[in-house]
Amino acid sequence: MKDLHATVQAICKRFSNDRTRLMDIVLATRKELGNVSGDAKNTIAHCCGIQHVEVESLVSFYAFLAHQPVATAVVRLCNDVPDQFAGVDAVARA
Repeated sequence: MKDLHATVQAICKRFSNDRTRLMDIVLATRKELGNVSGDAKNTIAHCCGIQHVEVESLVSFYAFLAHQPVATAVVRLCNDVPDQFAGVDAVARA
């Protein structure tokens, strides 16, 4: 298993620990580790010199930035009218 802190620190360094590149850092962390855990968010905040809440806000705002490890394929369903006509219920059952 990879050392989480060393991996996240390397990612942050790749983006010059620049807080304006926070989305890039978080995306790279998710790609490398499979999710953005609490420890990863703490390390990102420390490296970028920002508060943990700033990283938490970004991660929690976007559904594709998982806090927990996710499966290889994620299916997101919507409950709007076009999707209902297209058979979203059958997809959900499958």
